[in-house]
Amino acid sequence: MRPSFTLFMLILFVACSPYKKVTISMSKIQTNNWFNKSEQAVISSFGNYKRKEKIDSGYKLSFDYSSYRVPNNKTYTNNYNVSNSNIVDNKGNLLVQRTGAMPNKSAQNYNTQLEVVNLKYLEFYFDKNGKVSYVIASGYPDSVRYELRKK
Repeated sequence: MRPSFTLFMLILFVACSPYKKVTISMSKIQTNNWFNKSEQAVISSFGNYKRKEKIDSGYKLSFDYSSYRVPNNKTYTNNYNVSNSNIVDNKGNLLVQRTGAMPNKSAQNYNTQLEVVNLKYLEFYFDKNGKVSYVIASGYPDSVRYELRKK
């Protein structure tokens, strides 16, 4: 067979599929799972939160599951060479969790010695009654499934 015919058949097969791809974000999945749950239920499931902030509609809890890296050799202004190999694994990832502010993806975080390797966090937004209104999940993969197209 000619290559152009094979390509045409492949495109035709994919374009005429009876299934459509549906992508659901992790934020939507977590919002559906935790909607109207109490703060105690969230804390009992996820453990201690990193930060609690007041907002106009209530408050929010932030859980940080990011990975950080300490540069192996960092040169300081006095030409001291410091090695931090005792708190990182063999890949250079930090072995202790950070307890400060949420990281900024474009820059190094609050401590200039730490660099974000894998940004992952959950933010639970609560209303004034202490119930979850929505969740923002960053750094988590989306769920992809295939559904039949309408007939």
